[in-house]
Amino acid sequence: MVGHGIAAAMLMASARGCLRSRATQCPSLGELLTHVNRLLAADTGGTRFMTMFLGVIDMPTLSLRWASAGHDQPLLYDPATGKLMDIEGANGLPLGVMDSETYEERTHPGLRAGQIMLLGTDGLWESKNAAGEQFGKERVREAMTALAYLSAAEIEAGVYQRLKEFCGGRANDDDITYVVIKFGTPA
Repeated sequence: MVGHGIAAAMLMASARGCLRSRATQCPSLGELLTHVNRLLAADTGGTRFMTMFLGVIDMPTLSLRWASAGHDQPLLYDPATGKLMDIEGANGLPLGVMDSETYEERTHPGLRAGQIMLLGTDGLWESKNAAGEQFGKERVREAMTALAYLSAAEIEAGVYQRLKEFCGGRANDDDITYVVIKFGTPA
C-alpha cells in the first residue's frame, strides 16, 4: 500500500500519465483500467497499489458507464423513495497489485432527475469520533436525505459540516475526498 506523501503522489502522477496516454484510444473504461494496471504493476512490481473509479455520465440518456479498481461504488440517493443504494457491480483489485487483472465496464441506466450521486473515498464513512465510532454510510444517507432539496454544492458542504461535527475536531486517519452530483432534467 502506498499511504500518503511523496510515494503516493508519484504513483498518482504515474497513473494520471498512463490514463492520459490511452484515454482516447480505449473503447471501454474497463480496457483503460486494464492498461493502467499493467503499466503500474510493471513499474512497482506489485509492491504499491491504488484504487480508482472511472465513470462517464451520459446526460441525454441519464446513464452511468463505469469501471472500478478496488474503489468503493458510488452511492445513489433517490429522494422519491428515500433509499440510498450502492451502484452494484464488479469492483476488481486495486491497480498495481497483479498485472494480469482485467477490469470490466459496467452500465447503470435509469438515473432520474432529482437523484443524487456521491462518489467518495472510504475516508468519508470511516472517519471516527472521539469514541472510535465511524461516521458510516448511514449518516451519509441521513445527510443526503435532509439536504436533498439543495444544490449539489450545498449538499457537499452540508455533508462535510455534519462530518466535522461528528468528528468533533478529531484528526482524520485517512483522506476524505468525495464528489456530489445532482441530476437535473436532460436538455
